[in-house]
Amino acid sequence: MDNYLLERLNTALNYNLTKEEAEKEIFDLFDKGMIPNIVKALNEQLGITNYETRNALENLLSERDRLNTIELLNICEDEVRHNKLEKWLNTEVRIHVVD
Repeated sequence: MDNYLLERLNTALNYNLTKEEAEKEIFDLFDKGMIPNIVKALNEQLGITNYETRNALENLLSERDRLNTIELLNICEDEVRHNKLEKWLNTEVRIHVVD
């Protein structure tokens, strides 16, 4: 295993969440529309429409154990952080240094 995977696994193990709590957090992010890239990837992978996504996500999470559910939560939180940073970068004024 490379260092990145070990770091992700350690992060997942350090979460003090139950599987149900992690699922609730994932669905909260889903319901708020904060994980569009994950939703899009899920739709493309399963060949489903946006209307079927929540049921597909419920089925996917029911098949996962606690560790895998928390890992998916980590991925969702990474996307939220990335989206916030991307939004900030696109709205903040850039400082240009001219020689």
